[in-house]
This record gives sequence, C-alpha cells and structure tokens, in this order.
Amino acid sequence: MRMRALSACRLKGKWLPVRHAGVPKGACGLALLWLALCSAAIPQQAHEHGAGSPMAGSPMAGNVVGSVSSPGRVPANQPPYQAPSTRKMASLLRATFEATDWKLDANKPEQRVRYYQSMLEQRKLGWSDDAVVRLQLAKELLSAGQSEAAVATLENLKERLRAAGKTLSTSAEQQVEEWLAISYLRLGEQENCAHTHGQRACIFPIRASAMHQLPRGAEGAVKELTALLKADPANAEAMWLLNVAYMQLGRYPKEVPAALLIPSRGFDSDQGFAEFPDLAGAAGLDVTSHAGGAILEDLDGDGLLDVMVSSSGPLDQMHLFHNNGDGTFVGCDGAGGPTGRGRRTQSRRDGLQQ
Repeated sequence: MRMRALSACRLKGKWLPVRHAGVPKGACGLALLWLALCSAAIPQQAHEHGAGSPMAGSPMAGNVVGSVSSPGRVPANQPPYQAPSTRKMASLLRATFEATDWKLDANKPEQRVRYYQSMLEQRKLGWSDDAVVRLQLAKELLSAGQSEAAVATLENLKERLRAAGKTLSTSAEQQVEEWLAISYLRLGEQENCAHTHGQRACIFPIRASAMHQLPRGAEGAVKELTALLKADPANAEAMWLLNVAYMQLGRYPKEVPAALLIPSRGFDSDQGFAEFPDLAGAAGLDVTSHAGGAILEDLDGDGLLDVMVSSSGPLDQMHLFHNNGDGTFVGCDGAGGPTGRGRRTQSRRDGLQQ
C-alpha cells in the first residue's frame, strides 16, 4: 500500500502539519485486524446467539461458516446480535483511533481544520503568516472532503492579497493556484460524479454521456490551470488536467487552446480494451467510503459468490453483500458490523434480516 510522508511548515517557531496523502503507518495491520475480527459477528453456537442473531430466519442461517444451527428470527424492533468479541474489537479500534496524534494522523483532517480556523480567529497574524495558515486550512478542508469550503478559502486568500496589495513568491503563488485548481476539480467530481453518478461517470477519456451537468467545478479548474500554464507552459500535469477539465465541460478538443491541446490519440490504449461501465449501483454494490479491500466467497453455501468489502477509514463500517443470483446483491451487514453503524434496509430476499 502506498504511503506518503507527512511534511510540515514552520510558523513563528512552531511546526505545523501540512497537506499529506496516503494511509498512516500501521493502517494496513489495523485493516487486517478489523477484517479478521469481523468474523466474530458470524454466529458460532445456537445457544450463544438464540433469537438475537442477525442471521435469524435467513436463507444463510445454518450454512454460514462457523454456525452449527439456525437461530431464531430477529424482531423488527431489536438490533441484530453482536458477539462480545465484536463489541470489544469495535471499542479497541475506536480507542486506537482516538489515541493517535491529530497533528500527524492522515485520518484526522477535521481536527486540523478546527486548529487552523482557531488560529485565524484568535491570533493576529501578519499577512505572510496569514497566507500560510489559509493555504494549509484549504488543504485540510480538501482532505476532509469539504471541497467547496476549500475553494472559498483559497479564493478569499487571493482576494485578501489583492486588496492588501501584497504578492506571494512565485512558488507560493503557484501552490495556491495548483491547490485551487485541484479543489475546483474535486468540487466538480463531487457534484457530478458522486451526487449525479452515471454508469460512465469518470471513465477516461470522458465521453459526452459523462459530461458535467453542474459545470462550476470544471470551469474554475480551467481558469486556474490556464493561469498556471501561462506562467509555466511546460507544466505537464497542469496541461493534462486542463484537457480533462475541458472534457468534463464537453468542450474538448474544439475549445482547448492549440498550444495546450493533448490530441485524442494521446489517450488511446496500445491494446483494445473494452470500457467497463460502472454497474455497482444497479447491482446494489455501491458503497461510499475510503478505498479498501474486497473478498468474493460463497459465504452461505448456496453456490453463489457473495461480496465483503472493507475500508481504510479507521471507523468505517465493513459491508457484506449477499448474492441474490439474479445479478444483484443485498447488503446484510445490519448494525452488527465492527462499528455497529451499519444500514438497516428492507431485504429483497424473504427472511434475510438486515
């Protein structure tokens, strides 16, 4: 798993955390612990689980690995059973997460957002230090998924500098424009690829069917990336992202400046691979979480491959999807997963309690 070291900036003699990416050291082991211990939620003994088992009355009951009989059905007003070991594991995970240093833990951008916000509210900073803090705040907002707030923070920073007649160094100004461009691109992805997701959303190269219906993110990215390339025409990353943004707007290749256009042949594959449209939503397998792992296994002995997925988010819920045999799946993690925060939905298969 790729990891990237945390960097830092120095402000008034103090080291502050700076934008970082990747998974913190130890996350791989934590995920494996989570995956291994999650099996504790599977019924082991009829006398231990009884009528409180999450598998009660389900076609999976009696066939699940580790079970020896079919427990009773879960009443509608009663949460599914959690084994003591599962509850202990959830407590251990939460305690481990809460004990990590928020200044260094990649999974705690919200705490750093509050820290930088408090600096701006409570301290009288010079314009240079103020710019450093606002840039770091925007990076953490972006890491926390608050793309619109990141855009607003960076646009506000640029306006404050203009109003004060101040200019940043060339490298610092480039950083602001780069992060603003990325924030705009992320905003466009959230408003279009996530909130109005289609089967071909975000499949590259972007076709007309995946064109962004809400264009402000891609339009903002075009503006910032064009400015970057005006200052540095050799910036290959900015040129690539500019062409992507024009694709998102449905204006590629006609409206891309000739000097900045990457011809469509540059996106062609050497091999004739077919596109894979995103069918997860239609199949009932769509989950919004961090990247993680997946296991395909016939967990109930019915001859069909079921799916279990994990997440690198320390407090994210694992998900188990039962194969309906008709190309669709139904989530059956219920409230009995590692964190006890699972979904509770109506099954499309008789007797399967969620």
